Amino acid sequence: MDSLSSVLMSRPLCFAAALCVLTACGGGGSSGSAVSAGSLGTSHSASGSSAAGSAASGTTAAASTPTPTSNTAATSNSTPADPSGTASTPSPVPAPPPAPDPAQAPASTSAANAAKIVSVSLTASQTQIEVGQTVTLNWQSANASSCTASGGWSGSKGVFGTQVQASLKTSSDYWLSCTDVAGVGAMAGVSVTVRPAKPLRIDFKAEPATVSKSEQSVLTWTAYDATRCVSRNDWSGDRPVQGRFDTGALTKSMTYTLECSNAELTEVATVSVGVKTLSIEWQAPALNEDGSSAVDIAGYRVYWGAGPDTADGSVTINDSRQTSWQPDLPRGKYYFSVTAFDQDGNESEPSKTVLKDLS
Repeated sequence: MDSLSSVLMSRPLCFAAALCVLTACGGGGSSGSAVSAGSLGTSHSASGSSAAGSAASGTTAAASTPTPTSNTAATSNSTPADPSGTASTPSPVPAPPPAPDPAQAPASTSAANAAKIVSVSLTASQTQIEVGQTVTLNWQSANASSCTASGGWSGSKGVFGTQVQASLKTSSDYWLSCTDVAGVGAMAGVSVTVRPAKPLRIDFKAEPATVSKSEQSVLTWTAYDATRCVSRNDWSGDRPVQGRFDTGALTKSMTYTLECSNAELTEVATVSVGVKTLSIEWQAPALNEDGSSAVDIAGYRVYWGAGPDTADGSVTINDSRQTSWQPDLPRGKYYFSVTAFDQDGNESEPSKTVLKDLS
């Protein structure tokens, strides 16, 4: 700092001295005048017939030299009297080089090198996921010519880009190394944690579980930690993980299966709805009333009524091999009996009456 201050503070003196010398030299001295490159104030005698003119011009210039304002002590530009009467010419002093302009100064080597440093960044759309979920990796690099993946992924990658990692089942660390043409590089990484699947459980029920014919049941279910459910057996199609289903009027017992799953597990639950069926059953007669074999039976008639001796309705079954019948009657209590008839239309006496409750 002291050296720089000295140069800057002495600059006005140097400029003034240079102006003085140039004025003196331009006053008409001969080209044969010799000028020393020595320090300011040191002079040498000029030779030649034009020395007197040079001395006169130098004297005028010396008289008009301005006083320097610098704090540096000034050295006299006057020339001592020559006893021979020949005037000497003052030596010109070269101006110092200008101070460097900071705005035009070249960038430092460290700044230039910093601009070429390879850098890379790698991020994930999510760093905490459930089993089976997906993440997207994003990366960017600077001053790199190639990148290579390792860890949870692999292979050559572009110097920037995205990549989807789908249906992840385990936690992974993803690394990306990028280098320039000289092999100098940088590395970045990101961790993705995959939380283990929770136990899958299905609550599935039918209410009521038993109905009379033409009645319905209601199915309700909740599949905990499931992402999808599908119905099977006596119903079908995709189902929500929580829902309700009306069976509609049932004429027979039904079985309903619900299969629910997530990325890791599958669970199956089944419920049944029973339909109360009233079945009237009998045995085919082996003998006719006269003791002969009953080989010509053509069918049966089933009678029912509100009382034991009342026949409010009947149904004819024209198949000698059928020995049961399910009544489709309004809810209530009924008395039933059965008769047989042959191919000629002869009908037997009714069987013993039985009471059935269809409620």
